[in-house]
Amino acid sequence: MTARLTEEQLDEILQRDFTSSFRRGYVKVKGFTMPKRFEELQDEIHNWDVRNEDIWICSFPKTGTTWTQEMIWMIVNNLDFDGGQVNLGIRSPFLEVSALYDFRQLKKDIPDFEVPPFLDDSLKFVKDRCKIGPQCIKSHLPWDLLPRELQASIKSPKIIYVTRNPKDTCISYFNHSRLMEGYRGDFNDFCELFLAEKCK
Repeated sequence: MTARLTEEQLDEILQRDFTSSFRRGYVKVKGFTMPKRFEELQDEIHNWDVRNEDIWICSFPKTGTTWTQEMIWMIVNNLDFDGGQVNLGIRSPFLEVSALYDFRQLKKDIPDFEVPPFLDDSLKFVKDRCKIGPQCIKSHLPWDLLPRELQASIKSPKIIYVTRNPKDTCISYFNHSRLMEGYRGDFNDFCELFLAEKCK
């Protein structure tokens, strides 16, 4: 099944209903719709120094990534339940989250607004975490936007890909977007964006 709306109609819905205080528009990158901030981080992600000892947990949003991150981190860390009390965003950092949630304007608008380092500058945070040992790294990027060393098999870390029934994924993503990302439209419009691969 494909979206029934034109590209222009879909872009209008995206700009109207999916722009929030931490997302300032969208761009096409290698055929994928991404938040505008991704352009700033694209080269650094493309040239990322991939390490064989890391584990990459890759998925489309709302497919079971968090469950998988938690399971993998626990297995890798010998069921360290005490260590497991630390925020999952620290234990299993989300590589490109700074491109999805750009808090720079909020920090200017709201005095004393503090953003956790793993959200504020996620690439720096992951690099710093890699200095202390092997990491479980989360990414929602499509294959074509992942680091070049992964795509070209120059490095070969473990990659765990998570998938889920598309209908369940769409409904879960709609609810997440309304709650967490400021989506203001209805489900029908969201479904059209989802089918056209414009949700990120």
